[in-house]
Amino acid sequence: MDDRLIDSDGDGLADRVLCAGDEGVTAYVDTDGDGHWDVRLRDADGDGAADGASPL
Repeated sequence: MDDRLIDSDGDGLADRVLCAGDEGVTAYVDTDGDGHWDVRLRDADGDGAADGASPL
């Protein structure tokens, strides 16, 4: 899987990015629309559900 940038509100800034790596899939999310990542989610086992979340 290539990295995927998602602009869900159409303002030209990515609101989410999904990145595949050796440790599973990581998602970065801009929760407040300021253009900065606020939360990192990890799916380590590949089941599609976050196994961990941390603020950035």
